[in-house]
Parts: sequence; structure tokens; C-alpha cells
Amino acid sequence: MSSLFVVVAFAVLAVVVLQATDADALQLFFQRKSPDVSSSLPSTSVGVSRRRLLVDSSAAAGAALCSGLILTSSPLPSEAATKTDDKLYNLSKDELASMIYKDVTENQFLVTGHLTRSIYDESATFQDEIDTYRMDDWIKGTAKLFVASKSHVTLPADSIRVTESTVEFPFQETLCFNIPLLFPTVNLSGKIRMERTSPEEGGLIVKYRELWDQDVPTVLSSVQWFGGSARN
Repeated sequence: MSSLFVVVAFAVLAVVVLQATDADALQLFFQRKSPDVSSSLPSTSVGVSRRRLLVDSSAAAGAALCSGLILTSSPLPSEAATKTDDKLYNLSKDELASMIYKDVTENQFLVTGHLTRSIYDESATFQDEIDTYRMDDWIKGTAKLFVASKSHVTLPADSIRVTESTVEFPFQETLCFNIPLLFPTVNLSGKIRMERTSPEEGGLIVKYRELWDQDVPTVLSSVQWFGGSARN
């Protein structure tokens, strides 16, 4: 996940291109794939992930590396990285919804990685449009990717829908990328889809999937620099 820091730098120059290129050229630019991206995952026409934004901007790799940006890590929340066998099996729908609501609104886990591990199976995967991550990798990568104090996620009350097999909820967020000095900030919205194991297996969350409402150029067009509030 340390490679995410380098990819964030690529997005910085992509924004410069955004301001100097016509819309058709931008669409072609952001559709290009990095040669390092695996094509083994099934494609989807719905949404893009935060990491998709960064990887699709990798055409600027050489120039970004030459810019001399030094990327630093945010400290990991101590609880987020602690494994536990104290799993909370077969929670009621209301109990699970309440815990996830707290993770989103209080723990801000979408930008800090600080989730309630006891409601996740240890084999849980966190998937975006590019790759699938194990839980520890996602936790560490998320904590490093964003500046928590300048990022924020909001969730409407009573918007989490829990069934025996799934969890789904919408979100809106402001993301400040952890690039020292520049701290580019964007706004976006989307939804999270989770899958649960069967009641016989404990009803834990075993898969996380994040989808954006906006396409890449739209998100990048909201960028503000130096940790300022992104344009809507």
C-alpha cells in the first residue's frame, strides 16, 4: 500500500492537465490504464473508487517523481491495527447498523481506517475498481492516504440498510490527500456495499465494496489546494 503515496502524487499533475485540456482530451486521458494495473477483476460500469482516481492519473508518473515531493505517513490509530478474536457474531440488524453508523460518523473510518474489527471476518476483503485488499492492508493504506483532520465523511441518519446477507449505505465525503505542502482536497459521494457471512458462519462482514457517484474528471474539477474546502 506504500505505492499509494506515489500514485497520489500522480494525481497532482493530473489536476494541472485538467485545467489546461479540453473535455474530450480529458476523457481520453483518464480512461488510460496504468500498465501495472491488473485486468483480472471483472469490469463494472457503476462508479469509480478513490484508488481508481489515483491509478488512472499515473500517466503523469515521471513528472510527479521529478517534482521532489516527499510523502509522509499519518499515524495509525492504535485500535484499528489490533487483531481480536472477540468477534460479535450474529448481531441484530439494528445493532450492526448502529456500529457501522458510529464507525462512519465518529471513527470516520473511510478516511482513517479506524473500523470496529470485531464485526468483520478476518478474511474480509476491501475492493475497489482496481484491486482487492486484505483488511490490514486497507487499514494501513487508508490511514496513510488521507489527512484525517482535514477530511470528513457524512452519513444521513437511518440510511444504513442491513439484511441477513448485506449492508448498504450512501456517503458524502471531503478527502484531503496526504501530500505535504499541497494537500489537494476533493469532494465526492457514493455508496458502500458490504456482504455478510451466513448466520451459521456468524453473520460477520466478509466483503466491502466502494462505489462513486461521479466520474474522475468531475471529482478532480472540485480540487482545492493547501487543505482548503473543495468546490462543489
